[in-house]
Amino acid sequence: MPKIEPTGLTQKISLSQIIETGNIREDYRDIEELAQSIKDNGLMQPIVVKRAGLSPDGIPQYELIAGNRRKRAFEYLCSKGDDFTMIDAVIKTGDKLPLQLIENIQRSDLTAAERENGVAEMLKTGITQREIAAKLAKSEQWVSKHLASHKIRTFLAQKNINTECETNILNMFRTIPENDLPALIAEMEQQGGTRTAAEKVLSAYKQNRNPQEKAEQAPPPKDYPLKESAPHPSASESGRQDTAVHNNPAQNKISAIPPKAPETERLIEPDKTLNAKDVFCEINAYILSIKNKIESISDIEACTLQNAKIEAAYDIIALLHTKL
Repeated sequence: MPKIEPTGLTQKISLSQIIETGNIREDYRDIEELAQSIKDNGLMQPIVVKRAGLSPDGIPQYELIAGNRRKRAFEYLCSKGDDFTMIDAVIKTGDKLPLQLIENIQRSDLTAAERENGVAEMLKTGITQREIAAKLAKSEQWVSKHLASHKIRTFLAQKNINTECETNILNMFRTIPENDLPALIAEMEQQGGTRTAAEKVLSAYKQNRNPQEKAEQAPPPKDYPLKESAPHPSASESGRQDTAVHNNPAQNKISAIPPKAPETERLIEPDKTLNAKDVFCEINAYILSIKNKIESISDIEACTLQNAKIEAAYDIIALLHTKL
């Protein structure tokens, strides 16, 4: 009967006992450099695995959770004739995907896109955003931002647009209509891809967008129908009319009042209903205004209060996304 190893302890296992079933990491560059570092200095951090039953020969097998690059580096050394068939590993229990995310996020060596994709994959398993936040020891807002950024990054990838900007920066574009995203992201990247660049691009976008929308939504002027002009009176008739008007000031006063438009010709007021795009843009503008205000505040408590307003605004956006 195989010995049952304690979980959470580091021990050596054979490379042949490790099963790979995919990982959220996508970048495996510099394996040779890592292999040389391990050969010179040893393995600084063990890999993480979980039990995966027994092989047909009764040998314990382990599913790789974190450490794909380190495992590949050991395999590279073995291919060059070095004896690196045994590797230090920490054996853990639990679901693979959350364990992968936790291990990688704690090491902070995932790209923003890989981290967002991992959170999105967790959501596909059927758990809620609140449960994801609990498993990762993060806030629900952190999860919401990653899911929103993942949606944007996926859309851009479909348009053959790749961006390496961080999640918090990409998340600033979560309220922008998809048709406007490619141009705005390209402009933001051209200006450096920083948070300041994103705020500048979004501010200019809103300023250019609002005057056009207001012009489109403004009701047309209420023109009254023109009164048909009477034929020009003769000199004698004109004289008689002038005398009548002079002798009857009340009639003169009434004739100065413009004719009232018939009820059937009155214009219908435009629909005042707001659409989601308007709401998102207004909230985004509100967030930007608070961020600009924070830059001039030195009091810690005041800054905390303003940041709480920003967090509340993001929560409203996340709620609206679930309702639309």
